[in-house]
Amino acid sequence: MTSKPRGKAVAAKDKTGAGVPRPYVDLSKLHKNSLKRYLTHFGIEARGNTKVELLKIVTVHFAQMPVQELAVARDFHNFTRSDRGKRVLEKGSANLQVRS
Repeated sequence: MTSKPRGKAVAAKDKTGAGVPRPYVDLSKLHKNSLKRYLTHFGIEARGNTKVELLKIVTVHFAQMPVQELAVARDFHNFTRSDRGKRVLEKGSANLQVRS
């Protein structure tokens, strides 16, 4: 089994030639309708109609979105301590795999 490299994301080149961090999320698995909903949600005008064109636009946008890591970690911690989070974790605990 191969694992994805850890550490900083590899920079990809966008249309302008500027380096855009490549996300570790495989957006190519999304359906065309999901990509369109993503673009609509963020108010992005899409000129392309094919899945490949939409995927390029979504990937560049997704990679450029700022992430406030401390806020994400705090929210995740609070969620896991909440009653709802405990129920979700208990329900899915059979599917969890611990990596060392």
